[in-house]
Amino acid sequence: MSEVRKLIRYGIKSVLENLTQADDRVFVNRKIPLELEQIYPAILVYSGDETASRITQFKNAYTRVYAVTVEVRLSHSAQENDSVSIDDTMDDIAAEVEDGLRSFAMNAVKAVVYTGAEPTIDDDGDTIMGSIKLNYEFTYIL
Repeated sequence: MSEVRKLIRYGIKSVLENLTQADDRVFVNRKIPLELEQIYPAILVYSGDETASRITQFKNAYTRVYAVTVEVRLSHSAQENDSVSIDDTMDDIAAEVEDGLRSFAMNAVKAVVYTGAEPTIDDDGDTIMGSIKLNYEFTYIL
C-alpha cells in the first residue's frame, strides 16, 4: 500500500538525518534539489520494486517485500589530499547508514534486510564524483 511505502521512505530519512557525514542532506527523491546540487555528501532515498504474496489464512492480507535504495553521493576534488580516497569516504558513510538502519523500527515493518551495494566512480575532470547505492528490502504485512 502506497502510504506504508511512503512512511518507510520518510522513516529512513528521519533515522539518517544528522547521523552521517551528510548531516541533514537526506532527500526522499532520486535527485538532489537544484539549490543544493553542489553540496556533498548527500543521501537520496527512493523506491524500488515491491513484491506481494497472499497470506492464505486471511482473505485480503499480503506479505509485501518493498525494495528501497539509499544512495550516498559525494565529490572529491582532484587537488585534495589523496591520503583519504573517495572509496574510503564512501565506505565510511555507507557504514554510518548501515548502522543507522540496523535500528530501524516501524510497527508495520516486520524485517529489514540489507541486500547489497553498488559503488560507482566518475573521475573525468577535476572533480571525482562517487556514489554508493545501498539496497534494502523492507517486509511488511497489510
